[in-house]
Amino acid sequence: MVDQRALRRHAASVGFYEVACPSCGGHDPACRNCAGTGHLWSDGPTALNDDGMARHLRLEGERRQTGQSLPAVTREMQPTAPILVVDDSRGARDAMCFILDTEGYRVARAVDGRDAVEQLTHGLSPSLILLDLAMPGMDGFEFRAWQVRDERFAEIPVVAYSGAVDVESAERALGVPALRKPVDTERLLQLVATRALRG
Repeated sequence: MVDQRALRRHAASVGFYEVACPSCGGHDPACRNCAGTGHLWSDGPTALNDDGMARHLRLEGERRQTGQSLPAVTREMQPTAPILVVDDSRGARDAMCFILDTEGYRVARAVDGRDAVEQLTHGLSPSLILLDLAMPGMDGFEFRAWQVRDERFAEIPVVAYSGAVDVESAERALGVPALRKPVDTERLLQLVATRALRG
């Protein structure tokens, strides 16, 4: 059972706030997105339900209290290269990086597809790319098309996500897994754990 008062205090301390679930408006106890709570926790377009937020805030709190550089996970399982989060929304980038950081992953950030191209061509070698599809300038589809044409970067795994694009169609078009916003954190972490390059 989630301690709602503690959750609100801790969420506020790291910049998250409570929002009504965009799928059910906070009225459907069977809603898949909010797990029946009627609301989500967000610092931007990417939101977490109560259980996901409580878990990640708990890990972050434990890490801060003990001064650990990583949470209590098997460090040998973590990729040595960072995960590149490509998103034009600062709130979404920060939320994604918060999730990954509390799980012990190193992260790098890009504000759009063009920024990601610049970082890759200047030496960044990520273990995985988390790619928003709907961005101004070079969007996720354009970035992916560029990536697969360049043999230096074609083999870097990608997980796409979007709240504005049909993710099933995107998966077929891009040949990569795609998640719908608000992102299911457990599914995200499963994909990161199985797809990120090691070594």
